[in-house]
Amino acid sequence: MARTNSVYYTGPYQFPRADAATDLFLKEDVQKLAATVDQHDHYAAGGRGAAVALAAGSITTSHILDGTIQASDIGNGQITNPLIQDATIQYGKLAGGFSFLGTTTSDGSSYTRVGVVNSASITPGITAFTITPRTPGKYILAIAQITISHSVAGADMRMYIFDNGSGSYIAYCTAPAAGVAVQLTGAQLLAPTANMAHTITLGWDTGASGTLTRYGWMNSVVLLEIPV
Repeated sequence: MARTNSVYYTGPYQFPRADAATDLFLKEDVQKLAATVDQHDHYAAGGRGAAVALAAGSITTSHILDGTIQASDIGNGQITNPLIQDATIQYGKLAGGFSFLGTTTSDGSSYTRVGVVNSASITPGITAFTITPRTPGKYILAIAQITISHSVAGADMRMYIFDNGSGSYIAYCTAPAAGVAVQLTGAQLLAPTANMAHTITLGWDTGASGTLTRYGWMNSVVLLEIPV
């Protein structure tokens, strides 16, 4: 017979215990045990750790406090495409690649120009809009498309992109036949500006007599930021 001490309760929580029914019993044993039970918490020095198993699916969003999920709690490769809401990935989260900045289209109306037109006098036919790169010092790739025709077969037709009031033609063709619509598509690299902003307009002209028509459909400008 011997009096021993509890194994899983230590320090101030430790209480004496006997290893046989005939061991001596003291009233102080009950008092010590009562104090220990009062402090019982299953943590270090307070009892044997409890093995608690949670049922699958029992932890739902209502049980998780906002802002408490840490990055270390998420396994590699666990966030996949079905879990990402459309249009929620921000530019700063993307690896190197083109970044979409914006687009604009014409107002749907057709416009004509009669006689010889030159680039110095053309009025852009797509409303000007201003775009700012997300990163200072980045170049912008502008891709434009217009639908035009000329009343004279073989007449030249040109498309221009203007950046902050200056520009040059980026696409050129000759009319395949009188009044036959063609699509001109071109691209231009826009250098960084001092204030980062670019005001983009689109225009067209001809060097031949006759009527140049830009139709109100299939006209657009798309701007992409280049990661260099």
